Amino acid sequence: MNVLDGGSRTAEYLGRRIAEWRFVPPVDYWAGRIWDGDGFEAASGDLARAYQSEREIIRSSLEDYVTHTRGRRLFALDAACGTGRYTRLLLDLGVEHVTSVDVSTASLELLRGRTRDAERVSCVLQDVRLLGAVPDPPTYDIVLCCDAIHHLGDLTEVLHLLRRMAKPGGLIVGDVWTSDNYAELQAERRGATKRFSSSMHFLMAALLNGLANRSVMSASRSQLHTACETERLLRQAFPEVLVRQEKFWVSFSTIAEAPSP
Repeated sequence: MNVLDGGSRTAEYLGRRIAEWRFVPPVDYWAGRIWDGDGFEAASGDLARAYQSEREIIRSSLEDYVTHTRGRRLFALDAACGTGRYTRLLLDLGVEHVTSVDVSTASLELLRGRTRDAERVSCVLQDVRLLGAVPDPPTYDIVLCCDAIHHLGDLTEVLHLLRRMAKPGGLIVGDVWTSDNYAELQAERRGATKRFSSSMHFLMAALLNGLANRSVMSASRSQLHTACETERLLRQAFPEVLVRQEKFWVSFSTIAEAPSP
């Protein structure tokens, strides 16, 4: 571990401890960002290989479900869809219609531009947490959420929301980023120097806002758990769940057994 990496890890750890669950990612923070998984997958290095592997894991879960339910018209939710990397995968696998939800207008515009069969996609500009929190939320045969769960708040609460939006017998599939190798992931995305600068900014924001008794208005690093803790929470949320620990995240898939109250 070099000095910059060690400093980044220390700053992140201290920042998380200061913020400790008081952080709620502001919608306007995410609304101004674009998350483009296609770009990472097309790059090189460990992160690109991880993204390619993750796509194949998710594809396998979806293919198994589509094959098992062959003959049915399937309706899917791509929650916090970004630029539609998985929306397009769902369409390619023969899903009848995908509701793609995100708070970023720019991301949804890119999704529309990159997606064939636009009539099979409904783009919804909304916070997923609000979509699933209404008394009778819409339900889907497939509920998918990738690269975003760690940004949506308390993990147990987010998993409960996803369950509420799945039909009985429906598939819930996604991934949860973890803290184990997060510094390495960010260093590869941004470079070690920029990563260190970002981590120090997060720590200072946590200190200043903590002293002022305000929430930390920064990226939601306080939502990250270790892979082992993430797996424990997944198994606690779902009676039967297939879990796979990867280098940067934990992927999961489960069948919704009954409507959630």
